[in-house]
Amino acid sequence: MEELVISGLNLFILCFAIGYFLWPRAEAKLQARRQGIADDLSGAKQHREAAIQEAAVYAQKLEQFDTEREYLMAAAEEQAQARAARMIEAAQIQAEVIAQRADREAELVQMKLKDEARREMVVLAASAAAKLIADSMDGQALNETITETLKGMGEITWQG
Repeated sequence: MEELVISGLNLFILCFAIGYFLWPRAEAKLQARRQGIADDLSGAKQHREAAIQEAAVYAQKLEQFDTEREYLMAAAEEQAQARAARMIEAAQIQAEVIAQRADREAELVQMKLKDEARREMVVLAASAAAKLIADSMDGQALNETITETLKGMGEITWQG
């Protein structure tokens, strides 16, 4: 039993020594560990809050991007429509110019045909008159009549 008491006493001394000398160091390390974990949790909360704020900023930027994209698309569509309208207007103006040019050319051709018809009628009339006069007049009277007729016809025909 003596040995049991000695062993118990030794155990008590050992526990006391460990508690007296090692426990404050272990307690300090445990406290430092607790403080580190608390700091890590605090830092994690701050990082989480910062991440939430950044996510909100990015969401706002995405909304602004969508708004700006819609604005730019609308502006581009408006410009395209304006350009198409200008092109259509230019094409209409060109069509009008071409139509006017065709009208002028048609008028010129018509005037040319009328002029040729007048000339031919003058030649036919002169030929018929010459035949008629040749049958009914003598040479001297015929020459005088033709000369007078041509002078009169030349002034009237070429003036109109």
